[in-house]
Amino acid sequence: MKISAKLTALLLSVFIIISIVSIFIIAHILSGVPQQNHLNLLIFTIVSILLSGTILIISVIFFCKKKIFQPLKSLTESFDRVARGDLFHRIENTSEDEIGMLANAFNNMTENLSNKVHEIRAINIKLDSSSRELGSRVERRTKELSDTVERLKREIEERKRAEERLSVMDLAFQQSIDGV
Repeated sequence: MKISAKLTALLLSVFIIISIVSIFIIAHILSGVPQQNHLNLLIFTIVSILLSGTILIISVIFFCKKKIFQPLKSLTESFDRVARGDLFHRIENTSEDEIGMLANAFNNMTENLSNKVHEIRAINIKLDSSSRELGSRVERRTKELSDTVERLKREIEERKRAEERLSVMDLAFQQSIDGV
């Protein structure tokens, strides 16, 4: 039974009891009791109604404390634990009312959060591994390119020197041909 139905049934029961008691008291007052006792009976009726109302209020407070406030306090503490990072905390739920439905929803939420955190951690591990592998590749390729650039610089220098020697030889050859 849901909390609202339980609360309604409890209040209705107490109201019926108060009404029945009041009807008997009023019937007794009207049944020919001598005039001097009417005031006493009226006071007794008012006290009975006040007492019944007090019992009703105490019953409602006790019911609310036991069935609503304590479970809500437990839920609040559980939400605080999850907010601090305890995604493995679950609420033991034995009721089928709205509080029980809320507890089930809480447990489902923490289970889903826990699964998502595990998925994210697995993805982070893969990303970290891929990042390290990519870093190694970039480092290797950068070294290869740097070595190639150095080799090309040496080749260019060698070619410049060879061109200069060829120019000198060509000039000498041209001078020797002109001298002949």
